[in-house]
Amino acid sequence: MVFIKQFLCEHCGQETFQQAMVHLTEGTSNQKICRDCFSKIMAKQLGVPFSPIQNNRITLSDFEGKGHTFEIASLLTPNGMALEATEWIDENGEKTVGYKESVLMPVGTAQEIIYEKLMAKLVRVLAEPSLSFNYGLPAFVYPGTVRGRVEYEESPHAEGPKVVIDGRTFTWDEFGKMMSSWEGWKFQLRMIDITEDE
Repeated sequence: MVFIKQFLCEHCGQETFQQAMVHLTEGTSNQKICRDCFSKIMAKQLGVPFSPIQNNRITLSDFEGKGHTFEIASLLTPNGMALEATEWIDENGEKTVGYKESVLMPVGTAQEIIYEKLMAKLVRVLAEPSLSFNYGLPAFVYPGTVRGRVEYEESPHAEGPKVVIDGRTFTWDEFGKMMSSWEGWKFQLRMIDITEDE
Protein backbone atom coordinates (compact mmCIF):
# COMPACT_ATOMS: atom_id res chain seq x y z
CA MET A 1 0.00 0.00 0.00
CA VAL A 2 0.99 3.64 -0.51
CA PHE A 3 0.61 4.95 3.04
CA ILE A 4 0.20 8.70 3.43
CA LYS A 5 1.27 10.80 6.42
CA GLN A 6 -0.56 13.95 7.49
CA PHE A 7 1.04 17.37 8.04
CA LEU A 8 -0.07 20.84 9.09
CA CYS A 9 0.23 23.64 6.55
CA GLU A 10 2.85 26.09 7.82
CA HIS A 11 0.79 29.04 6.50
CA CYS A 12 -2.82 28.36 7.55
CA GLY A 13 -2.46 25.41 9.96
CA GLN A 14 -4.86 23.22 7.95
CA GLU A 15 -4.23 19.48 8.19
CA THR A 16 -3.37 17.96 4.82
CA PHE A 17 -1.89 14.79 3.42
CA GLN A 18 1.78 14.46 2.47
CA GLN A 19 0.99 14.08 -1.24
CA ALA A 20 -1.11 17.26 -1.17
CA MET A 21 1.71 19.40 0.25
CA VAL A 22 3.77 21.91 -1.69
CA HIS A 23 7.38 22.58 -0.67
CA LEU A 24 7.87 26.33 -1.02
CA THR A 25 11.46 27.55 -1.08
CA GLU A 26 12.17 31.28 -0.81
CA GLY A 27 15.81 32.18 -0.36
CA THR A 28 17.07 29.93 2.44
CA SER A 29 13.67 29.14 3.95
CA ASN A 30 11.69 26.01 3.06
CA GLN A 31 8.04 25.62 4.05
CA LYS A 32 5.47 22.87 3.64
CA ILE A 33 2.19 24.47 2.69
CA CYS A 34 -1.21 23.30 1.44
CA ARG A 35 -2.24 23.72 -2.19
CA ASP A 36 -4.75 26.46 -1.44
CA CYS A 37 -2.09 28.62 0.25
CA PHE A 38 0.35 28.00 -2.61
CA SER A 39 -2.35 28.88 -5.17
CA LYS A 40 -3.11 32.14 -3.35
CA ILE A 41 0.59 33.05 -3.47
CA MET A 42 0.70 32.21 -7.20
CA ALA A 43 -2.51 34.18 -7.87
CA LYS A 44 -0.95 37.26 -6.28
CA GLN A 45 2.26 36.87 -8.32
CA LEU A 46 0.36 36.21 -11.58
CA GLY A 47 -2.22 38.92 -10.93
CA VAL A 48 -5.20 36.58 -11.40
CA PRO A 49 -8.09 35.64 -9.11
CA PHE A 50 -8.17 32.30 -7.27
CA SER A 51 -10.96 30.59 -5.37
CA PRO A 52 -10.56 27.11 -3.84
CA ILE A 53 -12.88 24.56 -5.43
CA GLN A 54 -16.25 24.22 -3.67
CA ASN A 55 -17.45 20.77 -4.88
CA ASN A 56 -14.41 19.04 -3.45
CA ARG A 57 -15.84 15.53 -2.98
CA ILE A 58 -17.57 13.23 -5.47
CA THR A 59 -18.39 9.51 -5.67
CA LEU A 60 -18.36 7.70 -9.02
CA SER A 61 -18.94 4.04 -9.91
CA ASP A 62 -16.39 1.85 -11.67
CA PHE A 63 -16.88 -0.93 -14.25
CA GLU A 64 -18.19 -3.28 -11.50
CA GLY A 65 -20.58 -0.74 -10.00
CA LYS A 66 -18.30 -0.18 -6.99
CA GLY A 67 -18.27 3.41 -5.69
CA HIS A 68 -15.05 5.41 -5.45
CA THR A 69 -14.99 8.69 -3.51
CA PHE A 70 -12.59 11.35 -4.74
CA GLU A 71 -11.34 14.50 -3.08
CA ILE A 72 -10.88 17.28 -5.63
CA ALA A 73 -8.07 19.80 -5.09
CA SER A 74 -7.07 22.82 -7.16
CA LEU A 75 -3.56 24.09 -7.80
CA LEU A 76 -2.65 27.29 -9.63
CA THR A 77 0.77 27.24 -11.27
CA PRO A 78 2.54 29.43 -13.85
CA ASN A 79 1.76 26.66 -16.39
CA GLY A 80 -1.98 26.70 -15.74
CA MET A 81 -4.78 25.76 -13.39
CA ALA A 82 -4.85 22.11 -12.32
CA LEU A 83 -7.60 20.09 -10.71
CA GLU A 84 -6.63 16.77 -9.17
CA ALA A 85 -8.94 13.98 -8.03
CA THR A 86 -7.52 11.64 -5.37
CA GLU A 87 -9.20 8.57 -3.95
CA TRP A 88 -8.15 8.31 -0.28
CA ILE A 89 -8.63 4.79 1.04
CA ASP A 90 -8.70 3.96 4.76
CA GLU A 91 -6.60 0.82 5.36
CA ASN A 92 -6.53 -0.15 9.04
CA GLY A 93 -6.52 3.48 10.17
CA GLU A 94 -3.92 4.54 7.59
CA LYS A 95 -4.68 6.59 4.46
CA THR A 96 -3.62 5.18 1.09
CA VAL A 97 -4.09 6.48 -2.45
CA GLY A 98 -6.18 4.51 -4.93
CA TYR A 99 -7.20 6.14 -8.19
CA LYS A 100 -5.65 9.53 -8.95
CA GLU A 101 -6.20 11.74 -12.01
CA SER A 102 -5.52 15.36 -12.90
CA VAL A 103 -6.16 17.90 -15.66
CA LEU A 104 -4.28 21.11 -16.44
CA MET A 105 -5.70 24.00 -18.46
CA PRO A 106 -4.48 27.54 -19.20
CA VAL A 107 -4.63 30.20 -16.48
CA GLY A 108 -7.95 32.02 -16.74
CA THR A 109 -9.97 28.95 -17.81
CA ALA A 110 -13.26 28.81 -15.93
CA GLN A 111 -13.11 26.32 -13.06
CA GLU A 112 -16.38 24.73 -14.24
CA ILE A 113 -14.78 23.82 -17.59
CA ILE A 114 -11.76 22.26 -15.88
CA TYR A 115 -14.06 20.38 -13.49
CA GLU A 116 -16.13 18.96 -16.38
CA LYS A 117 -12.96 17.78 -18.14
CA LEU A 118 -11.74 16.10 -14.94
CA MET A 119 -15.11 14.36 -14.43
CA ALA A 120 -15.09 13.06 -18.01
CA LYS A 121 -11.55 11.72 -17.48
CA LEU A 122 -12.52 9.97 -14.23
CA VAL A 123 -15.61 8.36 -15.79
CA ARG A 124 -13.49 7.07 -18.69
CA VAL A 125 -10.74 5.69 -16.43
CA LEU A 126 -13.20 3.94 -14.09
CA ALA A 127 -15.01 2.35 -17.05
CA GLU A 128 -11.88 0.80 -18.60
CA PRO A 129 -10.29 -1.86 -16.36
CA SER A 130 -6.70 -2.93 -16.85
CA LEU A 131 -6.97 -6.00 -14.61
CA SER A 132 -9.10 -9.11 -14.41
CA PHE A 133 -9.03 -11.60 -11.53
CA ASN A 134 -8.72 -15.34 -12.10
CA TYR A 135 -9.10 -17.41 -8.92
CA GLY A 136 -8.41 -14.22 -6.95
CA LEU A 137 -5.14 -13.50 -8.75
CA PRO A 138 -4.72 -10.29 -10.77
CA ALA A 139 -3.95 -10.51 -14.48
CA PHE A 140 -3.77 -7.99 -17.31
CA VAL A 141 -6.90 -7.79 -19.44
CA TYR A 142 -6.75 -9.22 -22.94
CA PRO A 143 -6.89 -7.61 -25.36
CA GLY A 144 -6.25 -4.20 -23.92
CA THR A 145 -3.90 -1.60 -22.55
CA VAL A 146 -2.62 -1.64 -18.98
CA ARG A 147 -2.87 1.82 -17.43
CA GLY A 148 -1.38 2.65 -14.07
CA ARG A 149 0.69 5.02 -11.98
CA VAL A 150 4.18 4.70 -10.52
CA GLU A 151 4.46 5.52 -6.79
CA TYR A 152 7.36 5.88 -4.39
CA GLU A 153 8.25 2.81 -2.35
CA GLU A 154 9.35 3.71 1.18
CA SER A 155 10.65 0.27 2.16
CA PRO A 156 14.47 0.11 2.04
CA HIS A 157 14.22 -3.58 1.06
CA ALA A 158 12.07 -3.01 -2.03
CA GLU A 159 13.64 -3.66 -5.43
CA GLY A 160 11.59 -1.11 -7.31
CA PRO A 161 8.70 1.35 -7.11
CA LYS A 162 5.08 0.58 -6.37
CA VAL A 163 2.58 0.43 -9.21
CA VAL A 164 -1.10 1.42 -8.86
CA ILE A 165 -3.46 -0.21 -11.39
CA ASP A 166 -7.26 0.13 -11.22
CA GLY A 167 -6.82 1.87 -7.85
CA ARG A 168 -4.96 -1.14 -6.38
CA THR A 169 -1.34 -0.99 -5.23
CA PHE A 170 1.16 -3.65 -6.28
CA THR A 171 4.83 -4.13 -5.50
CA TRP A 172 7.29 -4.18 -8.39
CA ASP A 173 7.62 -7.95 -7.85
CA GLU A 174 3.85 -8.46 -8.08
CA PHE A 175 3.78 -6.37 -11.24
CA GLY A 176 6.57 -8.55 -12.67
CA LYS A 177 4.59 -11.72 -11.91
CA MET A 178 1.62 -10.35 -13.86
CA MET A 179 4.00 -9.60 -16.75
CA SER A 180 5.47 -13.11 -16.66
CA SER A 181 2.24 -14.65 -17.96
CA TRP A 182 2.93 -12.80 -21.23
CA GLU A 183 6.26 -14.45 -22.03
CA GLY A 184 7.13 -14.18 -25.71
CA TRP A 185 4.85 -11.18 -26.27
CA LYS A 186 6.03 -7.69 -27.16
CA PHE A 187 5.01 -4.61 -25.18
CA GLN A 188 5.16 -0.83 -25.38
CA LEU A 189 5.96 1.25 -22.31
CA ARG A 190 4.71 4.83 -22.54
CA MET A 191 5.20 7.34 -19.72
CA ILE A 192 2.86 10.34 -19.65
CA ASP A 193 2.24 13.19 -17.21
CA ILE A 194 -0.75 12.69 -14.90
CA THR A 195 -2.46 15.71 -16.48
CA GLU A 196 -2.23 14.38 -20.05
CA ASP A 197 -4.97 12.57 -21.94
CA GLU A 198 -4.05 9.19 -23.36
